[in-house]
Amino acid sequence: MSTYTLKSLRNIVQRQRQISLICRGNGIRCFAGIDGIRENVTKNCTLPVEPQQQISDHTKRDVQHHSNKAEDWWDFDGPMKALHRMNLLRVPFIRDGLVARGSVDSKLINTNNVLQNQQILEVGCGGGILTEQLARLDAKITGIDLSDVLINVACEHLKQEANARLLNNITYKTESIEAHMQDKKNFYDAVIISEVLEHIDNKEPFLKACIQCLKPGGSVFITTLNQTIRMWIVGILIAEYVLGFIPIGTHHWKYMISPLNVQKMLDTMGCQTILVNGWTYQYRRQVWHRNVTSRIIGLQTKLPLNYGRYRVRFYNATIDNIRETASASDLPQAMSDVAKREVQHHSNLADEWWNVNGPLQALHSLNSIRVPFIRDGLVARGSIDAKAVSTTHVLENQQILEVGCGGGILTEHLARLDAKVTGIDLSDALINVAREHLKQQANARLLKNITYKIEPIEIHMKDKCNFYDAVVISEVLEHIDDKVAFLTACVHSIKPGGSVFITTLNQTIPMWLGGILVGEYVINAAPKGTHRWEQLISPLNVQRILDTMGCQTILVNGSIYEFWRNSWRWINSTSMCYALQAIKTGSF
Repeated sequence: MSTYTLKSLRNIVQRQRQISLICRGNGIRCFAGIDGIRENVTKNCTLPVEPQQQISDHTKRDVQHHSNKAEDWWDFDGPMKALHRMNLLRVPFIRDGLVARGSVDSKLINTNNVLQNQQILEVGCGGGILTEQLARLDAKITGIDLSDVLINVACEHLKQEANARLLNNITYKTESIEAHMQDKKNFYDAVIISEVLEHIDNKEPFLKACIQCLKPGGSVFITTLNQTIRMWIVGILIAEYVLGFIPIGTHHWKYMISPLNVQKMLDTMGCQTILVNGWTYQYRRQVWHRNVTSRIIGLQTKLPLNYGRYRVRFYNATIDNIRETASASDLPQAMSDVAKREVQHHSNLADEWWNVNGPLQALHSLNSIRVPFIRDGLVARGSIDAKAVSTTHVLENQQILEVGCGGGILTEHLARLDAKVTGIDLSDALINVAREHLKQQANARLLKNITYKIEPIEIHMKDKCNFYDAVVISEVLEHIDDKVAFLTACVHSIKPGGSVFITTLNQTIPMWLGGILVGEYVINAAPKGTHRWEQLISPLNVQRILDTMGCQTILVNGSIYEFWRNSWRWINSTSMCYALQAIKTGSF
């Protein structure tokens, strides 16, 4: 489970709240200031543990246990493979956290220098699995570990890479955090403690030393294992002693800690925990994914960052060269496998998109409540004249962006109220449907008010930062795997004082039973495979994400679809679906 914590400094502006997500892993790989001199790698990054450092017997055993795995540390299919595979989650998690915090330029999010000028410390870096990946994003990283054997492994692998950029960005030290902190107080932008806390017997002084290394406003990312019976059965007994996915003796249940206890410790150090996320590792598929249960916790402390999520993607290259008119097939580097499947699934429905009695009839009937929700939300904010609420020009002069517009079902209805609507989608098939249907209307007003683009929000935002009065994300968020990066780009597109409107499905058991199992596979109210429960998100988590981006949630309404009447209505509960409005309170 991952949690996000911020250090509450009395003299720091409270509006710096952001969330930062952390991911799991034992080592990170860093090195700085070597200037490409490969021969000096070992000399400059391995230091003996100082004699005055006191190490407990438990710590000595853990250091020896991990040192014994040195030869397999960089074997991607060996005993450390789960740690390697977690980079696909934790690298974007840290990156997006720093972006949401405002520590790095959001325009660089998809480039390989997004973390430039960020000073990052990884405590318990091991052989450098995570360190090198962060250094590839241009972070200046110091990796410290008590095992000289693993630091030697990290340095040797770094030398084999023969990469001047990595050599310049990474520094390794055989040193305890207590010793390191003496010379590096208030120095780092972020401290990473990934898959380390469960090996520490005296956690409180350890965390204090970590936090003292952070600059005011910096963040600490923590991922670790929760102290639950389920974790003991699945994560230790089965994973280590039955299936052998993890080396036997790696984890000891008595040294694990619950997120609540971590939060309590950090609270005494002036840190506010604002997010807790669960993560699980699927042994058979050898992949990580976000889960609502709390097996692994990730924390971030000391004033800001962003939290992690679902399945995330790792960018190795920039996507600046994607054209506005690009088709879905032109975007392979920009989309995760999940996104590609979602785009293809909805593109397959193109021929039925405007059939009001077809498989998308629920989407058509949803207009009966979502159009008034958007209109009334803008009226309540004073964005438009309340006297015009019942007219067909109530949204006159409002610049609205619909992200994931599909074939234009909602877009056209907003444009009929005289809004200037830009609809963007990754599916060229659906944008073509939207354009063709718009042409068939032969309505000069609609033609004037609507613009369609085949474009991801991350690209659109670059030219439309702080531009729109409102951004609409309707029935889209449940199809997004990297929700933090997605919402970050959406919020960047809104003017200060503008609104974001979201309608989506809640991640609840009633939703899984009624909305997915029955709705898709029994009564066919929606095409099979349209929704995946693990990608749904609760309104509370949406609020938390938006809160870190300077957005205040002002309204959450529950809704339900009555399939027997093909009708939507508002309800008091958000257990099925919900609509949310938030206001961007400042620049972001």
